[in-house]
Amino acid sequence: MKYTQEFNVDTFGFYGPAVAIVDEIRKAKKMDNLQELIEMNFSDFTPSKTSINDFVWHESDFILQQLGLSDDEDDE
Repeated sequence: MKYTQEFNVDTFGFYGPAVAIVDEIRKAKKMDNLQELIEMNFSDFTPSKTSINDFVWHESDFILQQLGLSDDEDDE
């Protein structure tokens, strides 16, 4: 059996280290941008809740950079 539902970043139950990352994004008022980034990342398949949470956790540097919230600058 497969169960799916519409994804909404504002009501998704993030957990573990992803919570602090999402809190930072929420404070910066970039939740709509996070929603778009997650949707683009998982456009080819239906992810599990764990996959979504782990993406935010493990790819936080990439996500924060894409949302303009990273202090890191590329050294060329």
